[in-house]
Amino acid sequence: MKKQTLNYSDLTKKELEFLKNNYVKQKVLSMSIEELKEFVTENIDNQIKNTIGHEEELEAWVEMKNFFEEE
Repeated sequence: MKKQTLNYSDLTKKELEFLKNNYVKQKVLSMSIEELKEFVTENIDNQIKNTIGHEEELEAWVEMKNFFEEE
């Protein structure tokens, strides 16, 4: 018997949301501490350095300002 493939369009919105949430949860749990640190570093780096537009730059500035005030 041929294995059937599943396409996202076969799922309801609720099922797709559940699958996405489950994937995120399982992906994070499967990562080592080092992988998590690399992932977070890359995401924060992209968030701060690749801000586009005035609103995003202000958000990044406030985030950095708050962080350094706490330090």
